[in-house]
Amino acid sequence: TRENPYAVGTKISSENWDMTITNVTLDATDEVLAESELNETPDSGNQYMMIDVEMTYTGDAPDGEMPMATFEYVSAGGNTFDGLDDMVVAPNALDTLENMYNGASTSGSIAIQIPSEDAEAGVLAVNPDMLADKVYVAVK
Repeated sequence: TRENPYAVGTKISSENWDMTITNVTLDATDEVLAESELNETPDSGNQYMMIDVEMTYTGDAPDGEMPMATFEYVSAGGNTFDGLDDMVVAPNALDTLENMYNGASTSGSIAIQIPSEDAEAGVLAVNPDMLADKVYVAVK
């Protein structure tokens, strides 16, 4: 739950995927801006959070599947930030276009612009795939 989230490093599973958030960097603004000249400075009062994730495909689709996990930051006030408004390239970005077969693993990072104030009081809301239930992971 939001009130009792999983710890970073906990394996989260769905029918076809295992996912582990391996690290959360609450203020990765400098790293994100250094990754690409196309990455824009965050809005005033905001910063870039970076989420490091490992994913393993455990399904058996004969043609494989691409990672379709979702990642959101939920602030202490209940606002959701998903990074889709200001698509930036994270260092070591998670490859979500790779077709994977049973047992294949991938890892990488996702960057999301979040409010700086009370950043450590929020949680991550993640889904290992589009059909999985949302679960919550602490950011610290």
